Amino acid sequence: MTGAANRSIVALAALIFFVPVWSTDVKAAVIITAVEIGGDVVFSGSGSLDISGLSFLDNFPTDGGQINPYSGNVVLGAASLTTVDVYTGVLTSPTFGTSMQMFASIGTGNVFGAAGSTLGLPTSYTSSGALSGSSTYANETFASLGITTGSYVWSW
Repeated sequence: MTGAANRSIVALAALIFFVPVWSTDVKAAVIITAVEIGGDVVFSGSGSLDISGLSFLDNFPTDGGQINPYSGNVVLGAASLTTVDVYTGVLTSPTFGTSMQMFASIGTGNVFGAAGSTLGLPTSYTSSGALSGSSTYANETFASLGITTGSYVWSW
């Protein structure tokens, strides 16, 4: 298959990968890793995304870095109120655990991620532009955050 019907994001909890692909050719990738370090859980990610085929919805405020394993939401970056461009066209948002929304204690870099059927990206993001961000959940473990290891796919 080609085009939007075969694009996907693949994720692994503990190692989370956002990888949009067409057929066997990777056009862009964001790789997000989640690791336990010194009593904290740190999510960090970098790469780029090809957003052709997605529809711009609007600018929305977000509280920055957060996860909701039960709803399949992962957002990296600054742990403060910021605005992101929101795109629709993400067809699935798989769960990767049991806990509800948790906000990062500390965050740096671009705010970006998947939430529900939407993709949030830095304001004025251009397709295939660089993305880099991290979010730290202080005094947490994978277990306390309710993260289930496995493979997860977001498709658009």
